[in-house]
Amino acid sequence: MSNLTYFDAHVHANLMDFPLNVARSSNDTGLGFFTCGVTPHDYLELAPQLTQDNIRVGLGAHPWYISDERVTQKDIELLLELMEQTPYVGEIGLDFSSRYCVDGLQDCKLRPLQRSAHVQQSFHATTSHECSRCTPLEALMRC
Repeated sequence: MSNLTYFDAHVHANLMDFPLNVARSSNDTGLGFFTCGVTPHDYLELAPQLTQDNIRVGLGAHPWYISDERVTQKDIELLLELMEQTPYVGEIGLDFSSRYCVDGLQDCKLRPLQRSAHVQQSFHATTSHECSRCTPLEALMRC
């Protein structure tokens, strides 16, 4: 990853027509990216495909998909299970705009995440003294 010219820290490759082609061409041009899906199922599809050195694949539960219930409670349970397998989580379902934060739906669906020991450990790691001195890109490149 050290030979990259640019790094995009928020990509939804699952919404691209040909994510594998994008991954290959991005590496050729010195671009790296962090991608996460909009549902936990996207991770299961993307992670085995996008294994290039310039790419990190994370889990996701997009807030818009939670608000309109395309991400169900079972999806959140799957997210929690998959969190044990990957160090990267890109979307955790939070959007506080009035358009998507309706009737406490996000809070209700994400309550299990608050209780997850893995999330608490991740939060602690990203707020530790060591990590507070590096940029998000540097933190990603260390993993």
